[in-house]
Amino acid sequence: MKRTSGVSKKAVKKVKFETPNVPEDSNFEDFVIAKTSTEPVTVNTGKSGSYFILVSDTNADRGAHSVFVGTRTNASGKGTISRLSSSRGTEEQRIDADWLEGEEFKIYHKPAGSGRGNYTYRVKIYSAL
Repeated sequence: MKRTSGVSKKAVKKVKFETPNVPEDSNFEDFVIAKTSTEPVTVNTGKSGSYFILVSDTNADRGAHSVFVGTRTNASGKGTISRLSSSRGTEEQRIDADWLEGEEFKIYHKPAGSGRGNYTYRVKIYSAL
């Protein structure tokens, strides 16, 4: 006896998948943070919504990089932020983030780097809204 799933072959349609259209020039902003600072810097996201946030030191060979995803509903104050991936810079600096109730998304060093000078981070933001 041959088994079937109970779905007729006529009911199954082939779906054509297309490459998503992701614009090359997304929203981005550069932030300058002192090498030894752990103070948060506000990123222009809004207080609610879903965001995919890429953070990279403009000195790509030596800097820290992170990818975050965050979702928050302002009305209830509930939401989450997750670091999907990250790498430390050559001075052991690392990018972390917070998104507290009633505030916008913030990035900061944890831990900070060392020495004098600044890091410049490029932040690209993708959102459904």
